[in-house]
Amino acid sequence: MLIRSEKLTVRLGRFLAEHTIVGFRTSRERMRFIEKLVESQRKCQAFRHRMFLGGTDPLSDKFHPFRCILSNFENGDFDEAVWLGFLCVHFGWDGNPKTRETIRRFYSRFDQGLWNWKNVARNPLSVRDWMRENSRRLSELKFGNHRKYESNKPDSDVGTPAVIESFVRWAAVHGNGSAYKAFQSFVQPSASPEVAFENLFRALDIHRFGRTARFDFLCLLGDLGILAVAPAHPYLRGATGPKDGAILLVTGKKGGKLTTEVVDIVRDLQAALGVPAECMEDALCNWQKKAGFLSRTC
Repeated sequence: MLIRSEKLTVRLGRFLAEHTIVGFRTSRERMRFIEKLVESQRKCQAFRHRMFLGGTDPLSDKFHPFRCILSNFENGDFDEAVWLGFLCVHFGWDGNPKTRETIRRFYSRFDQGLWNWKNVARNPLSVRDWMRENSRRLSELKFGNHRKYESNKPDSDVGTPAVIESFVRWAAVHGNGSAYKAFQSFVQPSASPEVAFENLFRALDIHRFGRTARFDFLCLLGDLGILAVAPAHPYLRGATGPKDGAILLVTGKKGGKLTTEVVDIVRDLQAALGVPAECMEDALCNWQKKAGFLSRTC
């Protein structure tokens, strides 16, 4: 349920009556942060209410990967749902049409087939071979903002084939070749979605999947209802934009060390406002950009 700006303003006022937050010294900054929180909540609601325009056919330019993920999951193809979610995070789709088209082109093998989980899990090296054969077209595959330092070079140690091979190995170890079962092996024994998120966040050892990719991947699968996972806090350690926002919020400085005090205050503020952790994380990142401190990525 979306918490509107009026209620957030009241809750923030109560919090500030007991805490001094340097970044909120002006009403303008307070209101702008609340605006970012409302925007972030709306994005989360769009996910949870499955408000996606487009189709499920990767051969169509109307293809929407999230619609396809949901279709696969609803039809019982859980592995395919998780695999396509992985591709979305790997290429960093953030709503940009170019990145969305990248996912479609890769998934459809440039409209010549389908890189589905069954094919990839059976022979992950075939992706590398295919990318070598299509080297002239690889420039068509664009990474989103969260993954802009990644590579599609077939023989690179940090290229897309290496990342995919790593994910396949992880699924083999934890799910006997099933991507979905690999995740469920951590979710099922967990006492809550928050504990499951924490356990997976620690265990998701995939090449080139650092803090942001792991956080985004688990949030995506949780928001779409693929897994019963949810972050208990914004996971600031290892972050860039959200961490910068947290430091700026607490200290008023554009940079510095992420201290225990900063982490604790952000967690307390999140609890006081009653917003989901991923909304807090997103709002911190977007708020600090407008505050005159633009990090390279969220």
